Amino acid sequence: MTTPAGRIGAPDRLAGKTALVTGAAGAIGTAVVHRLSAAGVNLLVCGRDRDRLEHLANQTGALPFVADLTDAGACRSAVAAAEHRFGRLDLVHLGVGTRGDCRDIAEFELSAYRRVVAANVDSVVFSLEASVPALRRAGGGAITVSSSLAGVTGYGQFPLYSMTKAAVNGLVRATSQRLARSNIYLAALCPSFVDKPLLGDFRSHLEQKGIPLLAPAEVADALVQRLCAPPGDEPIWTLQPGHPPVPHPCPAISPPAPIHGRPLGGRSGADRR
Repeated sequence: MTTPAGRIGAPDRLAGKTALVTGAAGAIGTAVVHRLSAAGVNLLVCGRDRDRLEHLANQTGALPFVADLTDAGACRSAVAAAEHRFGRLDLVHLGVGTRGDCRDIAEFELSAYRRVVAANVDSVVFSLEASVPALRRAGGGAITVSSSLAGVTGYGQFPLYSMTKAAVNGLVRATSQRLARSNIYLAALCPSFVDKPLLGDFRSHLEQKGIPLLAPAEVADALVQRLCAPPGDEPIWTLQPGHPPVPHPCPAISPPAPIHGRPLGGRSGADRR
C-alpha cells in the first residue's frame, strides 16, 4: 500500500523528508533535531544562538539558520532557505518560546509582556503563515507546536505565559480542520513542567513540592510521534510524567435551554415586525 502524497508515515519512514525546527537551540528543540536526524530527515534548524546552532549542525548535519523568528520576514526567509536547499518542506516544529516572570497581572511591565507575546504567539502565527504554503506545495505534511499544560488548565504563577499558550492552543484547534483539507496535520503538544533552563529558579520550588519533571527527550519523542500523525487527527495533546501523550478533545457544547419557551437570543414575532 503506498503512502499518499505528503502523508507522513512512522518515524522509521521519515528518511528523505525535510523539516524546519524553530527554537532548535533550546532543550526540547535540540532533542527533536536529534530524533529527526536519526530518522534520516533533512533539517534546517532555526534560532538566535549562533554557537549552539552551529554545534547542533555539526552533530546532526543540519543546516543552521540564525534569525529572530518573532519577525515575520525572518520566518519567510527560513522557509525559503529550506525549500532552496532541500527542494521541499514536509515537516515543521515550532518551538520558540519564553516563560516571562510576571506573577501578578497588576504589576507587569509592558516591554516584558511584549516579549512574551512575541515569542509565544507571534512566532507561531508568523511561522504558520510562512510554512503552510510550502507544505501545500509539497502535497501535505505535518506541523507541531510546543505549547504547555498551562494553556489548558491555566497556571496562576505565570498568568501571561498561560494566556499565550491558551492562545496558541485556540489557534491550533481553529486552524487544524482547514489544514487537514490540504493533507496537513497541525497539533499542539501541552506538556507539564519540563526539566529545562526555561524553568530558571522555579525548578527548586518544584523540587521542594515533589512535583516530577518531564525530560526534554520524552517531550521530543511525543512531538515526533505527532509529526507522524495523519491529517484530521486530534490537534491538542497533553503530556505528564509517567503517562503517554493523551488527546484533549474539545467537549461538545449543548444549545442553551429556552427561556420562557423562547430560544436564547431569538426574537418573537412582534420583535421581527
